[in-house]
Amino acid sequence: MDRIYAEWRGGAHKNAWLTVLKQLEDAADPVAELRWLYGRVMPWPDPRLAHRLAQELLPHLLAARRLGEVLRLTAERLKVDAKFRPLAGGDAIRLAQLARDAGDRPTARALLEDYDNHYPDDAGQALARDLAQQLMR
Repeated sequence: MDRIYAEWRGGAHKNAWLTVLKQLEDAADPVAELRWLYGRVMPWPDPRLAHRLAQELLPHLLAARRLGEVLRLTAERLKVDAKFRPLAGGDAIRLAQLARDAGDRPTARALLEDYDNHYPDDAGQALARDLAQQLMR
């Protein structure tokens, strides 16, 4: 963690991310390692590494059906920065549907806001528009 912090604070963001990837590669449980790293990075004043770790963690949590955790993590990141989005458009749609079903319409709407700009080549744009219209009602 000290090395990642030093690289990030020194402005070597790419090196810090490469160190994270190496740490994940060496980990017996990469998801547990991502959770641990995220927990340590989350309080940093610069939210970018926490966002990136969350983006990496979200697909794993979705696949493991850790729905409460994935919704909490998403809402947490959106509170820090309304522009936070998962890396994949399909994950954004799935998270928006989960948030809607859980009664968290603000999170669902936030994930779909400017979907076309965040995921310009994504095949789910029509689905995202339909879901966003449903959430406006």
